[in-house]
Amino acid sequence: MAVSVHNPDLVSAHTVEPIVIVATIQQHQQNHWEVKNEVYMYAYDTADAQPFTDTTDAIAHFVETPTCVGAYLDDQDVLHLIAPYGVSDLVNLQCRLIPIFSAQTYSDIYHDRIAKKQWASRWPLLHIIDPEA
Repeated sequence: MAVSVHNPDLVSAHTVEPIVIVATIQQHQQNHWEVKNEVYMYAYDTADAQPFTDTTDAIAHFVETPTCVGAYLDDQDVLHLIAPYGVSDLVNLQCRLIPIFSAQTYSDIYHDRIAKKQWASRWPLLHIIDPEA
């Protein structure tokens, strides 16, 4: 599970608002958690990328379509979904490279991430679509 924030006032990609994040993690300790400040993640895969403009822009740059989903509560406690590519791939167990990334540049990154996260063995019904096919 991942928690993403977009806050340029924080010091690094691994520094987050601890009270909110720690409370959430403590409720779900059985899960593996990964917390990153997305302000600094734009240059993670490529050196020439532009900084993200906001959380939605950051989520739109996650490598695989089913990971490009987020949610937040507004000031009135209304839940909002962020899904720049929709939720069809997520609910239909489809995994593909996001459309803004070229297969030539990102195919290796895409395959490495899927292998590292062991998605094929964790979710045997997941259909992993080869971006170069």
